[in-house]
Amino acid sequence: MKIANKFAENVIIDAETLAAKYSEEMRAWQGAPSIACTRGGRLFVSFMSGGIYEPDPRNCDLLVYSDDNGDHWSSPVLAIESRPEIRQRISDLELWIAPNGALWMFWHEAPYEAGLSLPTYEQKIDMENDSEYHRLEAQVHTCAAVCEDPDAEELVFGEPRELFPAMMRNHPFAADRGRWIFPTHRTPAAPCYAFRYSDDEGKTFHLAERSGRALRRAFDEPTVYRMADGRIAVIVRTAEPMFKRMISSDNGESWSAPAELFAAASQRPCALNAKRGGVWLTASADRKARNGLRLMYSPDGVDFSEVLLLDDRERVSYAEIAEGEDGTLYIAYDRERNNKIRKSRVAGVSEAAKEILFARIPPEAQTGTVTADTVRARVISKARINELDNHFSRETQ
Repeated sequence: MKIANKFAENVIIDAETLAAKYSEEMRAWQGAPSIACTRGGRLFVSFMSGGIYEPDPRNCDLLVYSDDNGDHWSSPVLAIESRPEIRQRISDLELWIAPNGALWMFWHEAPYEAGLSLPTYEQKIDMENDSEYHRLEAQVHTCAAVCEDPDAEELVFGEPRELFPAMMRNHPFAADRGRWIFPTHRTPAAPCYAFRYSDDEGKTFHLAERSGRALRRAFDEPTVYRMADGRIAVIVRTAEPMFKRMISSDNGESWSAPAELFAAASQRPCALNAKRGGVWLTASADRKARNGLRLMYSPDGVDFSEVLLLDDRERVSYAEIAEGEDGTLYIAYDRERNNKIRKSRVAGVSEAAKEILFARIPPEAQTGTVTADTVRARVISKARINELDNHFSRETQ
């Protein structure tokens, strides 16, 4: 499989260029994956990389795929790069298979100031507390490109377009009467929740705001699902740490006040309506830190209980779930994405894992007897640059 068209100026599809710039040996960090499964069973995983960590003016989004149910994975077949010539940072490639089978790729574009020094190993922007970062990130836009036939040997994407002035870090949700709900969010300083919906398959969008957002700095990263009684729910991340939930009885036009769901570490939740009924949900095993990763289930979308501890290690996060036509669950997540974790005493050297992992749970293992033996969880990508300051220059963009 290959990408047939270079659909934007900052998109790379040439195999030699991708290998030279973004092979595992050329990456210093990676994380925040997204996963999608096509009608034909092709799997796609995307993740962030580029530069030393996030945010970095050199960040990029990468895309890999598997045509054998996740047994083997390609090297990157596509990269969307930041554009230093216009001071634009790229981040957060999100994947979604629409009801018509098309593959949507969403990503964020945000500005950064002229004269910004490239970060070094000893410097890092605090994304949740830095006011200047929030001022610039408030100008972020979500863009998208669509491939109508993602099972083809050559994928053709349509012209990319800007969708809305907001972020989105979970897949959209197909509601009733052809409505698509886009779980958008704003910066941690925003005073209210703000979701969007479209009644014309993503051509135009309507805003649905909800007051009651706690002004504690965390990205909302909402995830949407349908409850057994037909209502639609959205779960959001907070900094308390606590997952909160809002419910809509009018197909996503208005939402209840946020209510506590359960104690959870501050990271992206991901919910998915199962083909067999009920709702899957991912969350940290540790209620305060991103340690351990658990898969949860609810038969009615009201109360969730743990089904499986997917990973018992520290610093595992940002799991996202996709489901195959036969009901197989596919989960992608990261481990130790921040290359300052497990820092050695030698300045500028990282000992972090910097891994993207993949788990597969077949339908026969989803009957309440899921065990670690039935889950195939393994590394599908690893960033291998460790001597960071020796590899990256400290020039100014």
